[in-house]
Amino acid sequence: MKKEFVTIKWSEFPRNAWIRLVFINPSEASVIAIPHKRKYVYYKAYFPSMKEKKLFNICFPYDMFKRAIMAIPQKQRRELTRPVQCELMKTGKFKGRGGDMQIRAWGVL
Repeated sequence: MKKEFVTIKWSEFPRNAWIRLVFINPSEASVIAIPHKRKYVYYKAYFPSMKEKKLFNICFPYDMFKRAIMAIPQKQRRELTRPVQCELMKTGKFKGRGGDMQIRAWGVL
């Protein structure tokens, strides 16, 4: 797997499209707080649908991601030290706003 020094932000995701991701080790998240703004959480991830897997950082607004994770049943989110695959979708109609997040097909690999 190639390591890329790229960060993909939540604002760069397309709206109303399911995107499949694999989080390498969800327990190793980095939380960054920007004064007078918001908190963000970073994960190492890759797209499983690509032939050549390239590792990158992915950044989500902390509160939004935490809310979406809490909707997943407790049994499924217990094992966070192994890679986790899921599908994410950005929803919302507001231009210039981050939109909401939906998660489905959460599973430990």
